[in-house]
Amino acid sequence: MANRDRKLPPLPWSGRGSQKEPDPAREREARQLMLTLLGSSVLILTVYFVLNSLEFWPIFFIYMGISAVLILIYVIYNKGFVYKDATPEMLPNTMTPEQKETVLGEAKARLRKSRWMLTLIIPFVLAFMLDALYLFILSDLFTALGILQS
Repeated sequence: MANRDRKLPPLPWSGRGSQKEPDPAREREARQLMLTLLGSSVLILTVYFVLNSLEFWPIFFIYMGISAVLILIYVIYNKGFVYKDATPEMLPNTMTPEQKETVLGEAKARLRKSRWMLTLIIPFVLAFMLDALYLFILSDLFTALGILQS
């Protein structure tokens, strides 16, 4: 009986336990980023599928080029994410503690500054995923069900 009354610590993924106070500025920024992502996704996917339905065949290569360039810029700007989860102990001993803090601070700032690029990268990648889903799975399913003529 005593074991049943004992309180267990919260699970790390449960979202309960020691939580920070919500930061309204950060929530507003996250909401704005989400709405930007949603808007750009709708716009980019609409353009892609409308031009694809009009049989404008270069759209695939145009989107592929734009996606590749955006991803390359994002990775290069963030220096290949070398310092993403680094701690001062992981950096070389030849660096002073001030240099280590500067490098880690710059890495965090770069990730934060380049977050807007994801609102363009994600919709372009999503366009390819949805197109592949249609080409390789849904078109065969629709043909088998008699909805689409081959």
